[in-house]
Amino acid sequence: MTPRPLALMTAVGLIVAAPASFAYSFFGTVPHSIQAATSGLTIGVGSLSQNYKERINGSIFDKEAGHLGYVGITWGFQHAHLGGTFSMSDAAGNTRYTGAIQTTPPIPITATTGNHIFNIAYNLHYGFSPMRHLAIIPGAFIGRNIWNRNIKGTHGYSELYTHNYYGISLKAAYAITPVIVISADAKVGKTENAAMTTNGDGRIPTIRFSLRSKPWSQVGVQVNWQSSKLIGVFGRYAETNYRYGASPVYYGYYKGYFWGEFEPDSKTIHGVAEIGIRIHF
Repeated sequence: MTPRPLALMTAVGLIVAAPASFAYSFFGTVPHSIQAATSGLTIGVGSLSQNYKERINGSIFDKEAGHLGYVGITWGFQHAHLGGTFSMSDAAGNTRYTGAIQTTPPIPITATTGNHIFNIAYNLHYGFSPMRHLAIIPGAFIGRNIWNRNIKGTHGYSELYTHNYYGISLKAAYAITPVIVISADAKVGKTENAAMTTNGDGRIPTIRFSLRSKPWSQVGVQVNWQSSKLIGVFGRYAETNYRYGASPVYYGYYKGYFWGEFEPDSKTIHGVAEIGIRIHF
């Protein structure tokens, strides 16, 4: 074989092999340090900042804000590519309420609200590594949120808010060292099957107000330190935003009078700051 055909065959071989080599390196396996930082059982404690507002015709009808005690538990796994998480959280405490009862005219209320918020979520994702020490992890999630709201005082009443939510997620994780990993993630989706149920407080009977689906989103950052093969520690902050669309007006006759009520548009912001431990079995 002459040198020229040999050189030509070598060049063709390199061109053909290049895409396969590039694809392998770009979609490489998630680095082991990042696998460890996203696997195992995590237990965290911290604070949930509650910021809730209802609006009627664009004006704020009622609002409340404050900080609740927070506990979160997550079990996760991350293999070379496939991964997932199952998480639960519980928050409880008091917030400051400013609003009114839907009467004519409205009765203003300033009170303390007792809150209990429970959340559960599942996330399934597929990660890859486009470069050393970095992982890109897209996925999909589904969850459910339950908020028990108890406004205290003379004109107090309680409500139960529930909704499902789902959407897509994207996480970027980087191993600064073999034991320190930082990450940022974003999720976008929508609420589904949202509802508010009154407690039948004497003014009206127990009613389930159906709420319209609206956008749901979350952004977060996290730092993980794997102090040993079995134990690690982490710090995390995440902010969740979601909305409810107003319900239809519900009419009825109760205790000798006619009434008509609805649940207004609302927006909720939850900011969670937590620290905790990660356990590998």
